[in-house]
Amino acid sequence: MSGPLQSLSRREVLLFGSAALVGGQAIRPSLFKSGFDTGPSVSLDEWHLPGRSPSRQNYAAVAGGDDLSVTWEVPFEQETGYSLAVADGTVFVPTWNSALHALDTTDGRQRWQFAPDAALSTGIAVAAGHVCCPTDRDFYVLGSDGARSWWLPGVDDRSLYWLLDPTYLPVGNVLFLNGDDGLEARDIESGLTHWQTTRHVGPVAYGDGKLICSAGYYESVRHSAHDPSDGSRLWRTPEYEYRHRGSAIAPDTLVAYGGSDDTGRIQTFDPNDGRLQWESTVGTTLVDVALTVGLVVATGTFGQLHAFDPDTGERLWTRTDLGRVGGTVRTEQRLYVHEADGVSVLDPETGETRDSLALDGGEPRSLALAGGRLLALTESGLYALEVRDDA
Repeated sequence: MSGPLQSLSRREVLLFGSAALVGGQAIRPSLFKSGFDTGPSVSLDEWHLPGRSPSRQNYAAVAGGDDLSVTWEVPFEQETGYSLAVADGTVFVPTWNSALHALDTTDGRQRWQFAPDAALSTGIAVAAGHVCCPTDRDFYVLGSDGARSWWLPGVDDRSLYWLLDPTYLPVGNVLFLNGDDGLEARDIESGLTHWQTTRHVGPVAYGDGKLICSAGYYESVRHSAHDPSDGSRLWRTPEYEYRHRGSAIAPDTLVAYGGSDDTGRIQTFDPNDGRLQWESTVGTTLVDVALTVGLVVATGTFGQLHAFDPDTGERLWTRTDLGRVGGTVRTEQRLYVHEADGVSVLDPETGETRDSLALDGGEPRSLALAGGRLLALTESGLYALEVRDDA
């Protein structure tokens, strides 16, 4: 034997080989990670998750219009879930205890479906060409063709919808997840871990370079902001006594809402330091918001709408006559509301109804705006509505 290893003992050679193997295994995964990119922008042609984008505002910067018409509709044999997502000309619709359906936004034609061996959980999301599909047993990430890219077995009840406290959030090509060992960031394409902390908090919204999280059990919660690059905590609020349902963030405003039974609460915080700005209670659990710089509209369990000034907390208007509401979408000049009888167009400044379109299909489940169309999901079908912007 000749060469540099000739003078090494057998034990030294074994140690050298082991170290090389360990080093290679440590280096190899990094080759499969994409660059860490938390660019949260979402095209107006897409609706990535409940709330539209990681800021969770239910807002699209278009004018909107009153004239709605049905372009196509698709019935489902199974009862639908409570969320949908839109990307790359595809709308993703879950059905209970069944499958995730991928439909063409042009005509509703089914492109593919994914049927896991466990019931789907609430909250479908898309990011960086991938679809997050949680079940009550596992967490799947699918490619744009419906094939499984990677999965986390035994990670149950992960959601980003109000029926369960949010536990994951995709931003750019990064998946933030409340994993078994704490808050973590994973590469959306490979599933490999970027970083992990031991803090058990649920990622709920993202804005202005901050990952907003919540933590708590039953009737208490506290909010926190984290550096998305390493998970370090920037600030944390005191503990508040109400059940958290969701958060949304706009420039200079973080809105948190929730409650239980006949008591709901909405709060706003300064996103820079977590300071409480104002809070208001209402007579019903709050389950969703539509947020813009000048207005926040909160939805109650049974369809009540409460409009507030996000700077002062002043109550601007209230609607209690709409019945159950399955989603709101705010544009620059309209507030679209998905009711049991169809979709109504409201004036966001006054709450007055401007127009409406009747739909069948039963209980409203979700509403999204993408590519100039409102997608209204009911318990038994999906409607694509053409929206003509004001001239």
